[in-house]
Amino acid sequence: MILRLSMLSAAIALSCSTAAARQPDFSIQLNSLASYTGSGAGAAGTGIEIVAYDRGSRRVFAINAGKNTLDVVDLADPVNPLRVAVVDFATYGGGVNGVAVHDGLVAVASEGTTKTDAGSVVFLDAVTLEVLGQVRAGALPDMVTFTPDGEYLLVANEGEPSEDYAVDPEGSVTVIDLRAGVVAATARTADFSAYVGQESALRAQGVRIFGSQRIVQPDGSVVRVPSNAAQDFEPEYVAVQGPRAYVTLQENNAVAVLNVGQARIESVLPLGFKDHSQVGNKFDASDREISSSQGRVNIASWPVFGMFQPDAIATLKVRDEVFLLTANEGDARVYPTAAGLVPGFGEGGIFNEEVRVGSGGFALDTTLFPGALLPTSDPANPKNAANLGRLN
Repeated sequence: MILRLSMLSAAIALSCSTAAARQPDFSIQLNSLASYTGSGAGAAGTGIEIVAYDRGSRRVFAINAGKNTLDVVDLADPVNPLRVAVVDFATYGGGVNGVAVHDGLVAVASEGTTKTDAGSVVFLDAVTLEVLGQVRAGALPDMVTFTPDGEYLLVANEGEPSEDYAVDPEGSVTVIDLRAGVVAATARTADFSAYVGQESALRAQGVRIFGSQRIVQPDGSVVRVPSNAAQDFEPEYVAVQGPRAYVTLQENNAVAVLNVGQARIESVLPLGFKDHSQVGNKFDASDREISSSQGRVNIASWPVFGMFQPDAIATLKVRDEVFLLTANEGDARVYPTAAGLVPGFGEGGIFNEEVRVGSGGFALDTTLFPGALLPTSDPANPKNAANLGRLN
């Protein structure tokens, strides 16, 4: 979808008295101009996921993970987006996951043929689409971003476990030095090895480390081996601010701080919980309508805590303060997933961090929730589907 943003501002009103000037009222209006349908549209698993824009060539670069391709779209005329090319990445790996552009240089994250193996970043010229080089990265490279000066490319290597949770590679951030150009690029890995052995202390601080590998023995028995911190941390998204970058660890409900120049993780910051009983923290706890008169939305206070588990992150510097803006997806681990079921196991049959409040095995504190003593069909019971019953 292509949108035009119009900044509309009201004039500053000055009174005849000595009253201070009123701040202008800004608003944004979005108008649809055109749409672009990705290559292979309609086929199972296809779809445009991540886009990046190159101002010099006026081109959009869009990854299609289901097709393992990169769509190149000319936006010289935004009303008529024109597909220039579809670049096949099958030669470089098992799937494209992220794309970024800086001054005509396109970087595409490509996972290994086996997603738990090392992946790479492929660099292309935005105009000629010539492949300029390929640099090795960590397991399952996902989001990629350039530093504002274009000297470094940062790669979030998610290191997701295999679908049967038999292999759990380490998460990391690859720091690619581009100061000498793509041909002479070098890569360093910022890993979490320093945190191995500190799992108990990290949990006590509020960092979630709960991964558990499933190892099948020769006799068919299954042994559970806890994942260490380096394996359990799964970098999701990176935002740069000055000499540091901030990396979301979604499943761990934390953010890692990266020293870019040293390619070193300096700290891991737990995000804690949001108290949904506090003023301003109301939320809709159910995906079921309450009544035909009230509709499907029920914003209310509940005495529960929610994790942030952020996906995307951006930074904002105001004077000397740096703010982190996060998109809190709230996505926990469930293996196998619906998209990749392991024979003999339903969704979540191997590993599942979630439990539904309304399930029979989940008990509520009846001193805090006295209504839980009522039948679940009773609207006064918090485990009712219209209340907290559907909450994971």
